[in-house]
Amino acid sequence: MALSGMIRGADPSTPPLFSRLPGRLFGPLASQNRERYWSILCRLYENRFGPEAPLPPSKGYTFREIVADIEGELNDQDIWADDGDDPETPVGARANMIMTRLVEAGWLKVDRRALSRTVFMRPVVSHFLSQLVYFAERGPVFVSGKINVIEASLKEVARGDKLGDVLGEVAQQSRDLLEHIRNTGNIIRELMESLDLEMTTAQYVKSFFENYIEQVFIGDYREMRTKEHPLSRRQQILRMVESIDESNAIRSGLVNWYAQHRASGDSQRAERLYEKDMQRLRDLMRIDEYIARLDDEIRRANRKAFVYLDHRLRSVNFLDIKIRLAIERVMAATNVPWDPFGAGDMVSAVKLAEPRKAAIKHNASALRSVTLSPRDIAMSRILQRARAARATSPHKLAAFILARLERADRATLDSTELDLKSATDIRAYQALCTASMALASEHRRIQLAAREMTRGFLVTPTGDADQPHRFITGRPFRLTIKQRRTEQK
Repeated sequence: MALSGMIRGADPSTPPLFSRLPGRLFGPLASQNRERYWSILCRLYENRFGPEAPLPPSKGYTFREIVADIEGELNDQDIWADDGDDPETPVGARANMIMTRLVEAGWLKVDRRALSRTVFMRPVVSHFLSQLVYFAERGPVFVSGKINVIEASLKEVARGDKLGDVLGEVAQQSRDLLEHIRNTGNIIRELMESLDLEMTTAQYVKSFFENYIEQVFIGDYREMRTKEHPLSRRQQILRMVESIDESNAIRSGLVNWYAQHRASGDSQRAERLYEKDMQRLRDLMRIDEYIARLDDEIRRANRKAFVYLDHRLRSVNFLDIKIRLAIERVMAATNVPWDPFGAGDMVSAVKLAEPRKAAIKHNASALRSVTLSPRDIAMSRILQRARAARATSPHKLAAFILARLERADRATLDSTELDLKSATDIRAYQALCTASMALASEHRRIQLAAREMTRGFLVTPTGDADQPHRFITGRPFRLTIKQRRTEQK
């Protein structure tokens, strides 16, 4: 108990899995007969507790009905591995023991009413089992269907209907899509490593096409680069995401929904949840990077398979048959006018291989050690500090702007009013000037990159002509903090 308390206190952000699921739930699936236990759970899920099963009685199934289902599955299975039970035990007794273990592990729950016993599956366990079945049955994913669902859902949110549940669901689908594309490359790499080079050519081809082409391949991979594929509309989807975030009415309505339904009235937590979902949708911008990496893995896998098959086809040579036919013809010939063997002795000292000569290894010379002088060390540290002062990031820009706005006690500030006192301030001013010009451009990718650097505030250009400053010249702009829900109230 003390150890579990220490583990829970180490990282409060860890999702509490076993506070929702029984602690011994994975016991049957970790035993020697895990595949047979899984088969029994799948049958119970299909016939009794799944969404396609008949409507269960209001009081639950009787104990005998569930045991009968387990007996039917045991009759269809092979002999179980030695799990501490006598293999000669009758099927009914084995079914009761399996039932007892499933109840102890938490998969099933028995409710006693008077002299009868009813069995049911708790909702959280049923939902977890449905996720496992979905994971086991999941086939190739069609990206077009995912993109169409995301686009249609965002259109509903953009109409201002305050559909916070739709936004959370579409953000989760966007994250699942990127994760699947990213993991597909790893699956292909592991699959190619699992193919045994000692297989016959027929076995290699069968394993390659059945596992690689049919199971882990994306269903519409061939059409993903075409104009007709919904993935070509990802820029429109990203524009809808930005329009939702920039609309104060829609944004405040969504944050209010998050606060009421997901954050228990905590406005700050609602803001974090909203920003988290919006960032998941903005990550669709990285889908090209994931697809390019997937293309590299697929080309590498195809090249490896083609090289192997080409080697196998070229190396097929009937050398054994040729040697046997040559021996038979020489033995069958009575008068051989020619000598089938070369001149000289077949075995002689001259034809023996020479002994290998050991290569002389020379000892490596010692590396020279360089001792820096105090002046060189000081110059290196000065260069590091100068490099750090010139570096910019979203956090540095936010700190720079907040400090100036708090000093001026205003929500907006023009570029001409910024006071620059150090190289870090000048570099931040230059980055903000660059971001304002990028936001004024017509290229969507440049605008998105600029928004990544200016999170939490808006940079609006106020003129096209350069204006002189104390240290640097650039186009003027205005800084404005994005309004939050609490500020709007």
